[in-house]
Amino acid sequence: MSDSPDLVRDPVCEMRVRSGQHEAAHEGSRYAFCSLQCRERFLARPRLYVGVRRRPAPKEAGKKLIRRRRVLLGHPLAQAQAAALIAALREMMGVIDVECVEAPIVRGPSSRPARGEPQSPAGIGGIEITYDLLEATMAQLERRIAEVGGRFGNGIGAKLGRDFIHYVEECELEDLESSAAPAARAR
Repeated sequence: MSDSPDLVRDPVCEMRVRSGQHEAAHEGSRYAFCSLQCRERFLARPRLYVGVRRRPAPKEAGKKLIRRRRVLLGHPLAQAQAAALIAALREMMGVIDVECVEAPIVRGPSSRPARGEPQSPAGIGGIEITYDLLEATMAQLERRIAEVGGRFGNGIGAKLGRDFIHYVEECELEDLESSAAPAARAR
């Protein structure tokens, strides 16, 4: 896109976008976004992206919250499925890197490989994602994984693990947002 007057800055990812694109309003101002993902991040916690009187927002001040998480899948993916998943995740704003984690080989006693026979992986059992929490949350990443066909383990441990990550991220964002807000005046 050229620098035309109808281009504005997306407050989440800082891309130049057309005015009115994926628009949302906050405190009387209108903002445009490159994607629904950025719009969702903004609407969840606008004070992280637009400052308050005389105080810049963390994003405006150049703050980044880089996180690296390992996501285990309930069922291994074939190489082609893994490639599609990685491409879909890399398209998301805030995703810095995505790496595959091979699934462990599970063999019964009767299916042991012969001595010296190479063991090939059972597929891709998970991924490691590096991302900026100010631009993408694990909940958004998990939605994209599910859209592409990745399935998560349904056991109580797997669900609790994912819920714990979501809770930790929300706490981090809330702490950052409250530190960016102006201090209340004592009366």
